Formats: sequence, structure tokens, C-alpha cells
Amino acid sequence: MLAAPGNYSVQQSQDAAGRVIKQYVAADGTVFAVSWSGKGAPDMQELLASYFPAYLKLQQTNRSGLNRLRGESSGFVVESQGRMGTFAGIAYDLALFPAGLTPAQLK
Repeated sequence: MLAAPGNYSVQQSQDAAGRVIKQYVAADGTVFAVSWSGKGAPDMQELLASYFPAYLKLQQTNRSGLNRLRGESSGFVVESQGRMGTFAGIAYDLALFPAGLTPAQLK
């Protein structure tokens, strides 16, 4: 677990391919954001679970470019970028954010 402000914690793990996965967890145990970084994109269906259909829809309507994704659907936000060997991104649900916390504050 990584240090974070009192209203949330960060749980960091590494998947089988060596990608770093962070889960941002509110004090009540709710995961409100996930981030990833590594040599390739993670299994997004596994990572996003019930948010995966929204992610697919955002991918289909993406206008940010070939190596970037930035989209929002009903408060669910995904930002990702990558090139061969370096991928990173974050996905979060604004409705689940702890009070007073903004996406820009996530580390």
C-alpha cells in the first residue's frame, strides 16, 4: 500500500507481464480509480470490469489520435497513451471520488 491522503489509499501491484497497476480506494473500500503503466496495455476487460463496455464505446468515438485516448461517458473517464514499449493510463468514476479530491490530485 502506498501513502495517500486520509480519505483514500493506493494499492499497488504488478501483473504477470510486469505492468504496475494501482487501485485508488476510498475510506469505505470503494475503488474509484485505477491506473496502469508498463510495456503493454493490460487486459482492460479484467481491469475495468463493469466499466469495460463504456471503455469500448469511448475507444470507438476517440478523436485524440492513434496513440491516445481521452474520453468521458456519464462521469466515467479514461485517459491513456502509449507507444511501442511504454503504455500508461488512468480510468476513474467521478461519482465515486471522495469529497474534496480531484483527478489532478491522484499520484
